[in-house]
Amino acid sequence: MNSEILNEDGKFIISGSLFLIDLNYFKYINDTFGHIAGDKVLVYVAKHLQRLESDVVRYGGDEFIILFRDKNSSEVAQEMHLNRELLLKKQLKFHNHKFHTSYSYGGVDVESGTNFTEILEEADAKMYSDKEKIKQRIKPN
Repeated sequence: MNSEILNEDGKFIISGSLFLIDLNYFKYINDTFGHIAGDKVLVYVAKHLQRLESDVVRYGGDEFIILFRDKNSSEVAQEMHLNRELLLKKQLKFHNHKFHTSYSYGGVDVESGTNFTEILEEADAKMYSDKEKIKQRIKPN
């Protein structure tokens, strides 16, 4: 990701929008069903996010970054919402356990020359705001 979108100073060389994704209740999945189930959920969600036809990168743990080139965050927000709603409707199964998963997201517009760390911090704040709202609507199982 770094070599394609950032220069050596950590500044974007492209414009568009960056979305930070964090899975909801991922610790619950790992603790309840085990880390193999958690790994399968990560792969499943990554494939689900790829439907957005953009660059999807696992950022760490249960977080992903999606970069939408030449699209602003308000254009993409509806796609993100619909993608999450589709994911919420899917019932996942691991052995004889059934459960649902979802994610929270925060998106920020990116212009060439802006600092990656600052953009990520802003996306993170928006993602946590979204997480508070979505967790009022959904529960871990």
